[in-house]
Amino acid sequence: MSPFLGLPRELRDMIYMAVVTWERLRPTLDDTYGWPNTWNLQSGHRGEDGCVFAKKGAPSTCANMLAVNRQVNTELTQAVNRARRAGLLTAKLDCVARNGETFYFTWLAVPIVSRTSPSKFIRARNRSASHWAPKVPAFRRLLTTSCREPAMGDASTHIEQLRIDVRIFDNDLAKQTRLRSPPVQASWAICAALKRLCENTNDHELRSAQPCPSNVIIGTLILNIIPPIVPQTLPTDLRESAQLEAASLPQAVAREVVDVWNKLWAGDSFKARQYRLLLEKIMKVRICIDGVLVRERELKLELERGQAERRRIAMRVGW
Repeated sequence: MSPFLGLPRELRDMIYMAVVTWERLRPTLDDTYGWPNTWNLQSGHRGEDGCVFAKKGAPSTCANMLAVNRQVNTELTQAVNRARRAGLLTAKLDCVARNGETFYFTWLAVPIVSRTSPSKFIRARNRSASHWAPKVPAFRRLLTTSCREPAMGDASTHIEQLRIDVRIFDNDLAKQTRLRSPPVQASWAICAALKRLCENTNDHELRSAQPCPSNVIIGTLILNIIPPIVPQTLPTDLRESAQLEAASLPQAVAREVVDVWNKLWAGDSFKARQYRLLLEKIMKVRICIDGVLVRERELKLELERGQAERRRIAMRVGW
């Protein structure tokens, strides 16, 4: 470590920034055919709406480097703050949408996450109960004991910003056969991937898709829909129509992704009830098409307003 600290500060800052902003290479369309060695075969048997997850787990964060010594911790923390101000401190998840039927998810980067210890929740719960809980030990024990498992159930991992790039690939683009109807599974596939990330599970098959084995909270979710690339080998007449269809396809997917949050709020279908927990796990959602913002929703504020309205109605009706 002494040779590293002997480098000029400007060079060390460049190394710190490279560590913070490092990410994996994006898989190509050809990589989606490497089932035996690359992708989790059994994920399709879980009813996850055509989702396939890479066997590679999430990349390691820069937490280990933060723990080297005090000087590295200070300098790397400053680099993290600079990256945060520049909007570069973003966890990235890649999604290859092939023919609107199968969605391949791969972790690209998890720069840094913040952890909340379960002991904080336990101490806060015990302090709040100490003011009003009865003095009888049995009742007090009943009121201050959580119904969940006490170990990792109360721990949470906070991801400040998660960006999912949905890259659309359609092998039948030149045939003009599939683009007439939007892929109806795109929104539910994204919800399945988010549920898999946010849900605390001890299933061995799901650990590789999670950056950490605890409850995950996402501050800002960015869903960036990338249009398909029109082959340049098409004839001129087919190329123009294919470009129009390729431009309309991400708009259809964006409308579907925007509408899925209304479906989660309504909870009228089985899938909506299955993925409804995302309303509590995600604070804000931004939906973009090729980097251009289309819609933004403050899910946390909407949830708080809905809960306040429910309490107000309950008090008025006398539930």
